Amino acid sequence: MRRATQLALELKAAESEPAELVPPVRLRASARAKHLQIKVSPWAGIEVIVPRRRTPREVEQFLGNHRDWIHKAWQRLLKEYPEAGSLRLPERIVIPLLDRSWKVSYADGGRLHENGDLLVLPHAGDTLGTALKLQEWLKKKARESLPARMERWSQRTGLYPDKIVIRGQATRWGSCSTRNTISLNFRLLFLEKPQIDCLLLHEICHLKHLNHGKRFWALMEKHMPGARERDRQLGEGWKDVPPWALVK
Repeated sequence: MRRATQLALELKAAESEPAELVPPVRLRASARAKHLQIKVSPWAGIEVIVPRRRTPREVEQFLGNHRDWIHKAWQRLLKEYPEAGSLRLPERIVIPLLDRSWKVSYADGGRLHENGDLLVLPHAGDTLGTALKLQEWLKKKARESLPARMERWSQRTGLYPDKIVIRGQATRWGSCSTRNTISLNFRLLFLEKPQIDCLLLHEICHLKHLNHGKRFWALMEKHMPGARERDRQLGEGWKDVPPWALVK
């Protein structure tokens, strides 16, 4: 794998274009993968999944065959996530739902704690580990605020979930199960209040209509005129989630 990584670096260095336009490619060994794969994500950037027993030559050929696709995918990713491929810890965290922001200070030891508008976080050089600690802090904030916000919409609609769960779904802001359990993504905290309200109402309406039929949208529009268009825009909200809050 070290040799394969070196091949990737040589491939990039051989490009005649400016260095800043060359996509950084990470190679990740996988015991489960059966084929060479390319994955694109805001925090990892362009990642090539390498199964066992693949030679450096095979990896080099695979990268060469997909060079154009990789470059286009990288440019698309940069437009949505300018910091793609670089896992940077935040200097400040803003949570619109709470009308609050915290300056983040990193310490050599101790424990994570708040001091007014200052969030003190232990950081010993493990950026990924520290990012995951920050996510746990965010989940706590989500548990404290999102169910209370949903209660307002339950009172307006007369629809109440049996259970509310805070999770970290990869591609969904929320979901509603047949058991009347609503799951909410803690990353909703990066969205503005109108976007959050649209998602909360969306999941509450699923308690009555577990589909996206006419009756579902009629119920949405009844309680939030223009809800359908606002709902379409929720997908754009992922751009507001920083890479450090997406890592796993």
